[in-house]
Amino acid sequence: MRPACQQVTGIPTNGPLPAAADRLRADLLAFSWAAAPPTLPLAALVAPDLPAVEVRTTPEREVVFVLSHMVHHNALIAVIARLVGAVPPADFGYAPSTTAHLRSRPCAP
Repeated sequence: MRPACQQVTGIPTNGPLPAAADRLRADLLAFSWAAAPPTLPLAALVAPDLPAVEVRTTPEREVVFVLSHMVHHNALIAVIARLVGAVPPADFGYAPSTTAHLRSRPCAP
């Protein structure tokens, strides 16, 4: 994280990684859905030369997006792991829906 990120998050950017992970874990465990607003503003750039698109979203929708997007990162990690000789679990990096579909097929691996 850049120093500006530390100002926003309060998480140390130059300390040991376990300390930052512990702080993040504590913040996540302290989160209260009851205190979350029902909707949130979201601004996203869809092109570098256009203004941001502004929409309303929900905290739940954003959590689902993060979990879904994490699958993409896990897929990249699986490829890199295989390239360096590691053997990740067979379904690591697959979306849960893909794993469920493959398991439902009569000749699923």
